[in-house]
Amino acid sequence: MPLEEEFNNMIVDMRDDIKKRIAEKFVEYLKENIRFYDLIASETLINSIEIDNDYNVIIDCPYAPYIEYGIPPTKAPVEKIIAWASIKWGLDEKDARNVGWAVRKTIAQRGIEPKPFFRDALNRIRAEIYDYDEIKELAIKKAMEILSKKVKGWKRR
Repeated sequence: MPLEEEFNNMIVDMRDDIKKRIAEKFVEYLKENIRFYDLIASETLINSIEIDNDYNVIIDCPYAPYIEYGIPPTKAPVEKIIAWASIKWGLDEKDARNVGWAVRKTIAQRGIEPKPFFRDALNRIRAEIYDYDEIKELAIKKAMEILSKKVKGWKRR
């Protein structure tokens, strides 16, 4: 294989490796933030995070945007709040119902403050990507692997 073709293949492999590393690190930061903001009641949110074959990070949780951006004062669905309270604090039905109605009243008066688990993780990963040191180190390592294989095969003329 010509050196140019091998080099181009190396670049493609590096790009995929870098995308994979960034996606995995981003998911790690998302999960750290979910724990930091204490967003683990049913584990639906944390378990909804995945990486697809193209290294895109997907959060398949219908209420994730409400957590991320918060909501203005509104009459939230009390049955869902009761179920959440029951899971979050292990309450029996009566106590969960009391807490659920109290939480609904608070949401109706104040809304829900944003908990930017996604934006915080995104800002953190951006700062690391723009640092480039790990990316440069990986590129040099891959290039040296290819060159060392080629140099071993070269004969002096």
